[in-house]
Amino acid sequence: MITDPSPPPPDDSKTSKPLSASPATDSSKILIFHATTYPLPAAHIAQFRECINPAYTLSEKGLFDHLRIPDEDATEFLTPGRWIFACYVPNSTPKDGSEPLLQPATDYLGITHDLTGYSMAGTVSISMPPYPRTPYTPGFPIFPGTLEVDEFHLHLLVTSVNHKQIGVAARLLNAVQDFAASRIPKGKQGKIVGEVLEEVGNVPYYVRRGFIQEGEKWCCPPGTWGSIERFHLRRMVRRVEGCATEG
Repeated sequence: MITDPSPPPPDDSKTSKPLSASPATDSSKILIFHATTYPLPAAHIAQFRECINPAYTLSEKGLFDHLRIPDEDATEFLTPGRWIFACYVPNSTPKDGSEPLLQPATDYLGITHDLTGYSMAGTVSISMPPYPRTPYTPGFPIFPGTLEVDEFHLHLLVTSVNHKQIGVAARLLNAVQDFAASRIPKGKQGKIVGEVLEEVGNVPYYVRRGFIQEGEKWCCPPGTWGSIERFHLRRMVRRVEGCATEG
């Protein structure tokens, strides 16, 4: 299974727009899940797969010959170190049975949300210390080791194919930043890190969102993360100022 943490290229505009630029985002909501604490209903797991797999770009399909989330159980999201962010928007058309009706879902704080009439517009997940930075092919470690204190690792930033150009990806990244800042002590600095595939062409998007490249790019041979071709990774970092107070 591919567990590639480099996000597919979000199709947001080239410059940041306020989320109110689209009526669909006015009543959107971002929820944060920790599935090993409060398991997600099956209908939500199905929407994660339906959001992520169609967004798998042609450039990535030339590198990897399998789906991002191939398992119906979506075990990608069920590891203890994974925190899942999902952006939900109201359905623009009446339900016709083409999408699963969403049951209430419980976020990481134990708060249950009624999502009747909503569908998923995008998702991203993160890992936090002390878990490994990223899965890697045996014999070819990619940024090996465990996450540093106050390092938050991005996985699978995706905008649904039906919700492009409305700032969903930007909003998810900002939610990750707020989440990270709330866990970093005030006066200290942490970082959000993502390994981005150069061939997919989304490095400029991350630069516009305040990320900078850290270190040299990596050339990954065939077989890395199950790839059929070699590819190049750039480690992109966005600094976060902490706001957590002791006690």
